[in-house]
Amino acid sequence: MHLALGQAPIILGDIEKNLEIMENLIKNAQEKCNGKLDLIAFPELFITGYNLRDNYSKVAEEIPSSSKAQKGIINLSKKYNVHVATGGVLICVRTSCLANKFHRDDNQRC
Repeated sequence: MHLALGQAPIILGDIEKNLEIMENLIKNAQEKCNGKLDLIAFPELFITGYNLRDNYSKVAEEIPSSSKAQKGIINLSKKYNVHVATGGVLICVRTSCLANKFHRDDNQRC
């Protein structure tokens, strides 16, 4: 199994730009692994950035959805044939709370 870690400076709150940065890291890692990269892991808030303060609601996404971050990550995963582990700001629909990972358990706890 070929694994990689992706880390780079990102733009706070700019999902589109951060997806471009993510794509460059995935592409470079896949090239270094001769196309055999299986998984690349990014920090939990790589797509949105930390310290959003009151702007969390602007980048929060329901899970699952076809929103910018999720759709972008899925497209990159398919394009480069690699699993992508990362996280973002999540809206828990039943409790209206925010969490910092693209994960929701059956109990809807954030």
